[in-house]
Amino acid sequence: MLKNVKTKFFCEKEFWHIIELFDWRFVGNDEEVMQKAVEYLSKKPEESIELFERKLRDKLNVLENCFRYEKVGDLDTDVNALLQNELKYLHIRSAILATGKKYYESVLNNPLKIKENVEFKTLKVICNMALSMKQSDLSNAS
Repeated sequence: MLKNVKTKFFCEKEFWHIIELFDWRFVGNDEEVMQKAVEYLSKKPEESIELFERKLRDKLNVLENCFRYEKVGDLDTDVNALLQNELKYLHIRSAILATGKKYYESVLNNPLKIKENVEFKTLKVICNMALSMKQSDLSNAS
């Protein structure tokens, strides 16, 4: 039981470390922004990549539930329009996460801080990119 607690704690800390590897000099090219994080993740065991992906999904769901629970759409017509477009809504929630822990937590504390015009389209594929890189590295090594 204690081992699981340590793993979950490590994963939370590791999750934000990986997000901090995003290189914002490449704004507009999401794959380049994530490149260092993908390389870092690809060196981890597959189980760690899966834990990262689960944590990512959990945090995206927390944001989704936060916006719906807080009835933010009732308070802000722009956010209400956003909630109606599932793909754009996913990209904006991804941008909140990609921006980092501080902004993520500030949006959770006050969902009206959401920036509707910011999107990050490729965050959901970061784990697939890392696994592909890992498999490619393994193939080249043999």
